[in-house]
Amino acid sequence: MSRIGIDVDGVLADFNVNYNALMAKYEGKDLNVPYVEPAEWSYEKALGYSKDAINKAWDEINAPESSFWATLPAYPEIHTFVKMIKEMREGNDVYFITTRTGATPKQQTERWFEYYGLYGATVLVSKHKGEVAAGLELDHMIDDKPENCVNVLQSRPQCEVVLLDRPWNQTFSHLYIKREVSLLKWLDSLVGVAV
Repeated sequence: MSRIGIDVDGVLADFNVNYNALMAKYEGKDLNVPYVEPAEWSYEKALGYSKDAINKAWDEINAPESSFWATLPAYPEIHTFVKMIKEMREGNDVYFITTRTGATPKQQTERWFEYYGLYGATVLVSKHKGEVAAGLELDHMIDDKPENCVNVLQSRPQCEVVLLDRPWNQTFSHLYIKREVSLLKWLDSLVGVAV
C-alpha cells in the first residue's frame, strides 16, 4: 500500500483561465489576449493587472456565495486520470491536497471531483503541505508549485516528490525533486510501486 498526495490546481484543474477572466472583469479589459499559459507564478502584475483588480478577483473567489473552485475547467486528461485513480484507490490511500481559500473550498473541490466522476475523494485543504505530507506519511506527492514541493521534501524526506512540468515553474530545479511532464505517466509509474 502507498500513500499518494496530489495537488489540484495546476495539476488537475486549470485555475488560470477563470482567474484571468476575473481579473479582466475587474480591470475592465483583458490583458492576456490571446490567452497564454503564464510563464511565471505571480503573473498578474507582469501582465499589468492593477492591485485593485487582483484584490477584487480574490474577494470574489473567497466570497461565501462563491462557486469559483467548483466551476474550474479540468485539464484534458481528467477522464483518464479519474479512471486510473478509481483503480488505484483499491489498496492505496489517495489524498488531494490543496491550498484553496474561501468559505467552502473543501466542499467545492469535492463537488468538482464528483462532476468528473470521482466520488468520495479525500480532499484536504492546507497551506502547509509539508506538515500534511509528514502527518499522512506520504510516499509520493505531485504538485506544480516548487515551494510546495520543497516544503514536502523538507517535512517528509522519505516521500518521492515530483514537480509537474508547467510553464510557470520552468526556472526551478532541485537535486531531489523530479520533474515530470505528464501526470498520467507519473501515475502509471506508480501502479507497479503502489499496487
